[in-house]
Amino acid sequence: MAVIAEAGIAWTLARTWPGSRTRERQLKRQGGASRRCPICRTQKAHVVDDAKASSDTSPGAAAAAVCTSRSGSR
Repeated sequence: MAVIAEAGIAWTLARTWPGSRTRERQLKRQGGASRRCPICRTQKAHVVDDAKASSDTSPGAAAAAVCTSRSGSR
């Protein structure tokens, strides 16, 4: 974490789970970390709402809204 702080990279602890190293490995193997992350789920909900509110209902417009939001949040 010291190297990250020295590099000026911002980070936020979003959630923790109780358990052992075995449980940690189980969660990692299952994948889908963004589905468990409360921050990612909130951002995804806003992107979906913005895409639905758009007057252009073409599939390309919704994909562009998702990509723009995700690239701006990192």
